[in-house]
Amino acid sequence: MNPQAATLTAGFKRFFQISLVILAVIFVVRVLLVPSTAQSTAEERELEDRIPKHLPIKVKLKKEKEKAFKDLKNEKWVRAFELEVTNTGDKPIYSLSFVLEMSGIKYSDGLPAMLTLVYGEMTGNINTKPGPNDVPIKPGETYVLKVVLGEVLGWEDTQREENLPQPKKLILLLQHLWYADGTGFEGTDGFPMPNKQNKQSSTGGCLPPNESKTKSPREQRAALGSWGETFKMNFYRRAFRR
Repeated sequence: MNPQAATLTAGFKRFFQISLVILAVIFVVRVLLVPSTAQSTAEERELEDRIPKHLPIKVKLKKEKEKAFKDLKNEKWVRAFELEVTNTGDKPIYSLSFVLEMSGIKYSDGLPAMLTLVYGEMTGNINTKPGPNDVPIKPGETYVLKVVLGEVLGWEDTQREENLPQPKKLILLLQHLWYADGTGFEGTDGFPMPNKQNKQSSTGGCLPPNESKTKSPREQRAALGSWGETFKMNFYRRAFRR
């Protein structure tokens, strides 16, 4: 074999060997990373945002606490839950409340497991006028909501005593959003307030999902009261358990 042919043959062999090494490295990296990525995704706690899109707010988990909340091994996840709420409208928000439902989890008495997030003192009635100490979330501003300590301790005690599973999924629902002028939104569907269907109702609770689309106004008001009573019973049961 002439020297030129021998050089070419040696070059091809070396190229082939290097290619095999590169392919082997790529294969090993993919084997190691793909299962790890799938596992980490499967083990994350999920927050489902069901806030109606027409509402003038945007919500998201606080980035610094997101990892601790999503970690299914973290039994103190409630303490890490922080929700950033941004007012995207053109009116100050004086009162805002959400329900945080633990999907698929119920207490031993059948009540659904849920927590609440509340901003402002105007929680009794949409017609309540703000006082000098009421500070709104102004247009463009962001406020961080947390679960109050009483509810945190109530859930942790009840979960331990009733041996309940930690939730893998939580659902964020609107209860109300009120302005200072007696207008706002209520219920999981974000009904504009005031409106004809809810004008005579004083329960102020939160409608179960899709109730407005399937029931008459009278049935809606009855469901509104039932949902509100369930919410209040659940709240007091947990907040004052200790």
